[in-house]
Amino acid sequence: MNAVLLLAVLVFGDTFSFKKSLELKGCEEYTIEISLGAAKVKVLPGGHRELEVSARYPEGILDYFRAAPTEGNPCNIAVEGKLRKGIKLDNLEKLTGKSVDTEIKLPTDVPVDLELNHGLAKATLDLGGLKLRSLQCSFGAGKTAIDFSSPNKDELREFEVDHGLATLKLLHVG
Repeated sequence: MNAVLLLAVLVFGDTFSFKKSLELKGCEEYTIEISLGAAKVKVLPGGHRELEVSARYPEGILDYFRAAPTEGNPCNIAVEGKLRKGIKLDNLEKLTGKSVDTEIKLPTDVPVDLELNHGLAKATLDLGGLKLRSLQCSFGAGKTAIDFSSPNKDELREFEVDHGLATLKLLHVG
């Protein structure tokens, strides 16, 4: 009965949308942490001192989705979606093929330390033209492509990848 209810919610339920734009001012550099469980993630260069986040997801999948400064430190920004208890990652793919669909546009003129964590995901990151100082990626399973389509505007001091069972493709690095 519960599986049928879950399937009904996933198939017939509404799709929720989330959209937020954060103006980044007051800090010389920012740490942006993106933590998504099961998701399609697209990261792109965006505006000057602005972080833009949009997401679409089926009703009943997430407890919450948010993009906000972490408590106590306005220079750290968290973008995260928490799967509801009882939702298994493979349910999304096996039952409906639907998942959280996220697009994040990073600021191009603010130094950024970027941390990306996801479980089961298909991620495309275009990090060209950013002032990226460090990049830490932790992937569980899925496919990830990281492209530096144009030169980084700052020295990339650290680039760390923990790819688990994921496939990782790097483009235009150098």
